[in-house]
Amino acid sequence: MNAIGLEFNELSETNVNDAWKQYRKRLMENFGILAEVMSAKDITELCMKIGENISGKSADSGGMTPLDETRNFLGTKPRVQ
Repeated sequence: MNAIGLEFNELSETNVNDAWKQYRKRLMENFGILAEVMSAKDITELCMKIGENISGKSADSGGMTPLDETRNFLGTKPRVQ
């Protein structure tokens, strides 16, 4: 699963939208593994929110980025570097 994060970081350096599209794809590709720690509904909703943010159609996000949505969903805070 670390590979997903590393891939996202690398892709986001050149094209953030492509990075989010790939991240969403990887979430769905690893649906079975993730379903052991998250509900299928939550994974699907997360992917939908990422898609809405990529499209710029997120009405409920209150201006949050897909990364903020993911952090909020997972209950994590950004790391200070």
